[in-house]
Parts: sequence; C-alpha cells; structure tokens
Amino acid sequence: MVKTSSRPFLGKGYPASGSVLIGAPETFDFLAALREAVLIKAAVAFGHMKGWREIKEALRASSANSIEILVGQAFFQTEPDVLDRLYAEEQKKVLFRGRLAPPKPTFHPKVWIIKTPIRTHLIVGSANLSYGGFVQNTECSAYLSDQRSAESLTAWFDALWKVSSPLTTALCRKYREQYDKTRLPRMRAGAVIQEAADELEHAQIEWKRKEAIAEARRYFASVDGKRGAQERKNAMVRIKKCLKPPAFQFTASDWLQFLAIPEFGSMKRIKRNTAKLVHKLRKAFLYLADDHIPLATRIDEVVPTTGKYHVPGVGMNIATKVLAMLHPKEMPVYNARVEDTLIAFDYPLGDKKSEGAQYSDFCREVKSFVGECGFSDVLSVDSFFEHYSHEHPKTSIIQN
Repeated sequence: MVKTSSRPFLGKGYPASGSVLIGAPETFDFLAALREAVLIKAAVAFGHMKGWREIKEALRASSANSIEILVGQAFFQTEPDVLDRLYAEEQKKVLFRGRLAPPKPTFHPKVWIIKTPIRTHLIVGSANLSYGGFVQNTECSAYLSDQRSAESLTAWFDALWKVSSPLTTALCRKYREQYDKTRLPRMRAGAVIQEAADELEHAQIEWKRKEAIAEARRYFASVDGKRGAQERKNAMVRIKKCLKPPAFQFTASDWLQFLAIPEFGSMKRIKRNTAKLVHKLRKAFLYLADDHIPLATRIDEVVPTTGKYHVPGVGMNIATKVLAMLHPKEMPVYNARVEDTLIAFDYPLGDKKSEGAQYSDFCREVKSFVGECGFSDVLSVDSFFEHYSHEHPKTSIIQN
C-alpha cells in the first residue's frame, strides 16, 4: 500500500503553509510534478500574479506536450496581468495555451490534471492560482490518481475548455478595461465587507471568556486545582525569601535558589552565570517595584534587550514574577503556558503593542477574570494555565 499524508500544497519548501494537499503519496511534490509532466490541465476560479510567480518556473521548465490553463472572470477576481502572462507564454511556447472561462454561470473550480510518464495526478480542492490559495489561506485539496477519475475529470475539463474564450490581445485589453472600471467600486465594497467581517470576528471570539471561566471553575473545584493553588502560594513565599523585597538585598546564592523554583514557569534555561550580575538585577527589580512609574513603562525598560534596565536572561517571565510577588492580587505571572492558554481561548494578544502595554492590558483582564471565577488573588490562576496547557499542548516560547 502506498503511504499517504497531509502536506503543504506546494511541497516541502512551504512548511508553514495553511493550504494542504490530502491523500497524495509521500513522494509526490506538486512543483516537481509540473516539471516532469507530459500534459497539464488546470481550471481555477481566479488567478493572481503572486500565485503565478509560485509556479511559473516549474511550468516554463516543464517538458509537457500540452499545457492548458483555464481561469475564471467572475467578480473580476482574476488580475489582468495574469491573462497577459498566460498570453505571452502562449506566444513563446506553442504548446502552452490559456483561456478565459465563460462569465455565466459563476466559474468556481480548482482542478489540476497533471499527467507524467508514470501516472496521472489529479488534484481537486479549494486552492486558486494565488499565493493565498497555494500558501497563505486555510485551503484543502484532495489527491486522486485512479483511471476512472482521470477519465471523468479530463472529459469535464475538455467540455469547459471548448466553450471558453481563447486569449487574444483584444480580449486581454478589454478585460483590463472592465477590471479598471470596476476597481474603485470593488475597493469600496471590499472595505465595507472587511469592516463587517472584523465586527463579526470580534463578536465570535470575545476571547471565549465564558468558556474559560467555566473551565477554570471546574478545575479549581477539583482536588488538583486546590492543590495547585496552594502550591503557587507556597512558591511565592519561597520566592520572597530568595529575592528579599522591598530592598532586594539578595545574594548570588539566593538568586540561584530562586532560579530553581519551578512554579510560575521553569527557569532552567537561564544561565547560572547570571549570578555575577546581582548588582544589575537588584537595580532592575527596584525599578520594577517603583509604583510611581507606569506599569507598561517599567516592563518596557526591563524586558526588551534595548531597555535601560535590561539584564541578559531577564525576560517577561522573571519580570512578572517580581511584580506578582509585590502585587499578588493584581499582577499575574506571564509565561509560555499562559500564552498557550490565552491563544486557545482567542484572547487578543495585541501584537502591535509594546510588551509593557500588552502586560498592562493582561493584568486588567486577568484581575476581572479571576473575580468572575470567584478567586481572591491572581497567583492561583497560574496553576489553571499550567493545567490547561498540559491538556491542550502548544509550542509557545516566552523569554524568561
């Protein structure tokens, strides 16, 4: 039996692709198949130049005896430059042909028939000839190779090809004229649609607050939840003994003991030679403890490597441990498992904000969240974040 799997549509060179191909042999590579083909037929609802650029070299290098690409014109989604490129390729390569599908009914397929000397690869799915379709969007295409499907799909394609318009200079020019005429109305409509979509998205996610509260309440009603909450309180007592606030007159030995405390996020990655930087660490922690300075400013001067009080090895995790130690009812610890849980519940992380602004917002949200869950401090909620991240593992990496 041939082993199959799900992989990026365009192959191994696109590991982060949201567009996937299901059911193809592990040895199959889309771009390689184009180059090896003896015949290629493609029908796509629309084409964009970014998509054309992803496949043009493979098509130009192909040894196919016939290449036929059929694109749709519905809603003027196909870019005029794509038609011009297809027509230009046709002039250079006799066996390369492009056509424009009839305007009615709406033309919406995404089909590839790629015949090689060994077998015929059939791909039917949702990916258009665009960068979004090939890489960026969430797309799913299915792979087939049986003889009956090949014959049926080829007959379907050939029937459409016959009633489609061959590309000419006049047709390409006319399409561009109409495309340009509708550009502004389409842009205005696009802006309205995007605004409506953003509002709908906001209404849909609302960071799943009710679900998160229900999950947290269930957890803290359990034996594990009660134990986890108490462990956080006990750990914070040990952290205070190590860091000795408010003066922070801790020693290098105290610092190493602090790094060995696993609760609120492991610090195993922190190099032990940071103990030589005790003087700088004290200054950074005294700055974090100064409540006369806005919280966001304090974080932004300590956590980023460009911050005035940054010490190598001290990131968001350690900085927020210090703040949580000083303000256990208001300031939570932020670590990788916290971020994993927030992502799972669609919490808006605000990637356009500074780290300080994000943490400031996070404090307000978590304080409110903790209140709705019926807790008295924000330290205990860290054990819920750990529990949830273990149940639903992610891959976030937060700097200590």
